[in-house]
Amino acid sequence: FASSPGVALHGVLERLLVVNGVVDWTMPRDEAYHFMVLGRELERIDMVGRLLALRHDLLWPSSGPAATLRAAGALSPYLRTGRPITALDVRRFLVLDATFPRSMRSCASDAEDAVRGLQRLGVSDSSLLLREVGMLRSELEYARIMSADDVETFIAEARDAAQRAGDEANRSFFRQHGTI
Repeated sequence: FASSPGVALHGVLERLLVVNGVVDWTMPRDEAYHFMVLGRELERIDMVGRLLALRHDLLWPSSGPAATLRAAGALSPYLRTGRPITALDVRRFLVLDATFPRSMRSCASDAEDAVRGLQRLGVSDSSLLLREVGMLRSELEYARIMSADDVETFIAEARDAAQRAGDEANRSFFRQHGTI
C-alpha cells in the first residue's frame, strides 16, 4: 500500500460505503437511527462549509471549481445539470441544490426530518433543536443567492446554525449527570 496510497484509500472508501449501506438497510428506524442521521447531516453541513471556505477557485482559477466538486463527490452530479463549471455556480450547487444529497440544503432537510422522527418517537420535546434545524432548512430552501457575497453569507450562517443545532442536541440529550 505504501507504493500506491490511492489504491489503499480506494479500498478504505469501498469498505466505508459497504458499512454505510449495511447500516442504512438493516438498522431499525428508532431513536439511534435518527440520532445517527442528525449527527451525519450536521457534520456534512460543516464539512461542505469547510470545503467551500478553502476557495479552490481563487487558488487555481482554471481547475479550482472542478477540484471542489471532486472533493465533495459532486463532479458527476454537477455535470449532469448541464451548467458550466464556474466558481459561483459550483458554490451555489453545493449550498442550495435540492437533489444533491450532500448539499447543505439537502442535509438541512434530512436533519430536520431526523429531529421530527425523534419527536414522533417521543424521544424529544426539544422545540429549540427543531427550531434551529427548521430555520436552517427554510433559509436554505428559500434562499436567493445572486452574488458571491451572498454565497459566503449563507455558508457562514449554515455552519453557525449547524454548530448551534449540535450544541442544542448535546444539551437536550447528552447531559452528564454527576461524575463517574
